[in-house]
This record gives sequence, structure tokens and C-alpha cells, in this order.
Amino acid sequence: MTRDLQTMPKLSVIVLVYNVEPYIARCLDSILSQDLDDFEVLLVAESQSADKSVEVCQNYADADRRVKLFCEDGTGFPAARNRGLDEAQGAYMTFVDADDYILPGMFSAMHAAAANQKLDILCCGGKKDAGGQRVGEMSDYVKFGDEFFAVDQQNQRDYMYKLAVSGRTITVWGKFYERGFLARNKLRFHPEVYADDFAFNFACYTAAERVGTISAAFYVYCDRRDSRLYSSSTADIERSADILWELYSGYAGAAPADVRAYAAVRIISSALFNLKLKPISIERICATVWAIIEKSGMQPHLLRAADEAKFSEYARATAMSGAAADNFLRFIRSLQSRDALLAWQKRYAAAEKEDRR
Repeated sequence: MTRDLQTMPKLSVIVLVYNVEPYIARCLDSILSQDLDDFEVLLVAESQSADKSVEVCQNYADADRRVKLFCEDGTGFPAARNRGLDEAQGAYMTFVDADDYILPGMFSAMHAAAANQKLDILCCGGKKDAGGQRVGEMSDYVKFGDEFFAVDQQNQRDYMYKLAVSGRTITVWGKFYERGFLARNKLRFHPEVYADDFAFNFACYTAAERVGTISAAFYVYCDRRDSRLYSSSTADIERSADILWELYSGYAGAAPADVRAYAAVRIISSALFNLKLKPISIERICATVWAIIEKSGMQPHLLRAADEAKFSEYARATAMSGAAADNFLRFIRSLQSRDALLAWQKRYAAAEKEDRR
């Protein structure tokens, strides 16, 4: 059921809930204390949670009319996110992970920018909470300037580099999505992809006409070892890489070959990152990554991405420079053979170990 524009809340906040009892109160308190006065919170809870997450959510829903609780029964994260989109009534949508939290002023600042600039998508920066009240800046990939622009053929390649295949914006958190934009383009979460936010955002960026970023870091990502990120299987990661490559391969905008080249790099980088969270050897990790590359036929695209002139343009568009750019180019070049990949990953692991000393 839809509402007319005069009664529609300014914002719908979608929160997925599954075994997050120790964190959900902090998350909801950070949302409900925002200074924007007109929003709804949609809690899509997994009824099979082994803890009291659903009970905590019900208490919040009973105490605050802005909070609505919906229970799902083992449907998975993509389906739960789609349920949130179906139930949402806001002019804009945003997602907050139940184990993360947001900082004061996020909703008012982002709503003002999105509405004033008539944006389809708006992204803000993020911080990382490593536990023990240690909150710091995230990597340069999650930092932005204050920018609003229309997407056209002249700037589309740089735009896709910057937002769709840079690694900055593959998550759905820290973003506002305009309701009509999502509906017109039938944008939904892919039911079979482990990295469902990766696939969703690529589809969104491909369809968007006006986008923006703001420099303020309002979102706080919390790294915890018992999150879904650490529980995926190797098969999940391989299947997601296949589906993501199929999706990216269909890109037909400006400079499609170049965009696909760096999309291939980003997919492999993401798969490698997720595989490293598993208790498996670096040899097996590299063998799995190489199998993904061979099965998908990514080699020509990875070779294109390793071209120095093309990489220079990619690095410029994504504001990558210095040691970060040099190391990323070395990583891309390591993807030309299984032996080179293994050698680079062993060298990288040794360097990381030395840095921790």
C-alpha cells in the first residue's frame, strides 16, 4: 500500500536482524536519537535467531510508533532486504546493519543534500569501530568529497570507476536511495548472491541519473568475527563471483571494456578478501581465486586492467595515489597467472606480518 506525498515519511530506515542481541540496542538508539523528525524504522528480523534479538526489537516497536517489526523465516539476507523495500513508505531509503551504528546529524544532513539536489543516490563517508571504543577513519576508499553531479556520456566512465568499481561503495550502508528511482528501475536484491549489496549497488549506479557524495563520515562500521562476513562458505564466494561477473559483463554504458576490466579486478579482490577470512591455506585461497578467473574467462579483462595508461586513468578517477596505487597495480599484475598470484599473496602476507610486529 502506498501513501501520498504529503503523508509519506521523509525516510525509511531498513535494519536486518539476526543474532545481534548484544548490538541491536546501540544501533536502534543511534537511529532513534537522530534530529530528523520524520522517519520510520523497519526491522526485518529472522525468526530463527538463536538469541533474544526479536524480543529486543519487539520492545522497541512497542515503545516507539516509528519502529515496525517484520519477521522472516529463513529466507536469507537478499529476501529480507527486499521485504524491507516492499514495506517501506519513505521518500528515501537507507540501510543500517544491526551491529553497526550511526552518528548524530546523519539523517538531517543527508536528507537535505539528497532532496535539495534531487539525487537518485547519495553516499556519505564511514568510520570503523574495532572494539574497545577504538573508532577511527576507514581506508581512503570510504572517504568522499562534497560532490553532486548528473551522469552523462562525458563523465560516465569516471563515475563508474569512482562509485561502481572502486570498492568505495559496494555496501548499502551509508547511502540514501530515492524511492521513485528504485521503483522506476525495478531495483531489487539478487536472491542468489552472497554479496547482494555489491550486485544491488552496481545495478543502481548503472541506472542513476543524479548522484552525490558528502565528505562527512556519519556511518560507523563495526568489525566483529561472528558476523555474516566471516560465516560465508567457499562455495558462496565462488557462486557470488560468477553471478557478479555475469552482471558486470552486461554493462553497456560508456567505455564498457574499461569498466568491465576494473569490475573484474574488484570482483576478484572481493573474493580474495572473503576467502582470507576462512581457515584455509594461502595456496588453497589462490587456487580458488584462479579457478574463478579461469571459469569466468576474466583473463583478457584483467590484462586490460594491468595496462599502465589505463590504470593511470582509473587511479586518477578514484583518487588513488602513492603507495596505494603502486600496490594495487602490482596486485592487478599478479592476476596474470596462478604462480604470480601466489607469489604476490605470500609477499603481501609477510609484509602484513612484519607491520604487526
